Amino acid sequence: MKRKEFIKSGCTLGICSCTGFSFITSSDLIAKSNGLSEEKDWRIGFIQRRFAKLLDNMNTALDEQSMSKIFEEVGRFCAAENSKEFEKFKNNLEGFLEESKKIWTDNFEYDKDTQTIHLYGKKGLGCGCPFADKAITPAVLCNCSIGFAKEQFKILLGKPVDVAVEESVLRGGERCTFEIRVKE
Repeated sequence: MKRKEFIKSGCTLGICSCTGFSFITSSDLIAKSNGLSEEKDWRIGFIQRRFAKLLDNMNTALDEQSMSKIFEEVGRFCAAENSKEFEKFKNNLEGFLEESKKIWTDNFEYDKDTQTIHLYGKKGLGCGCPFADKAITPAVLCNCSIGFAKEQFKILLGKPVDVAVEESVLRGGERCTFEIRVKE
């Protein structure tokens, strides 16, 4: 699909629902979707349902490879938006991995010989994306996490990486687990 056609068909795909995203700030969305806020905000469910519908419509209109590429690029963009947080740990991978245990990982394994990292997310945490609801969001969104991790670790290590999702809550798992391999 050409860019012009994609934009023209945006409302058909559900992109008009993006106006719902403007109703709420990202910090509110993240805090409330992760259970960090006591009050229930109707906008969270609204955005999550609209986002799931957008993904379903895109999944119908686009092939799997295109969907994967789109979400990987969205993930890279999201990580780049947060690059200052990762730059603090540039050339300090183990410091970053220890810090991540405070937020979303239960554990990690780092094999220096093979340049492979395994990240094990906290059980029961849900998807890291505040737009996602594991009950209704298609697993194709995991490609966003792949892009996020690729950009994140590229910033941290100064080298490109390959990323694989080994387990995810959107795919029925108890947690999200990733394998990151440094490219030489």
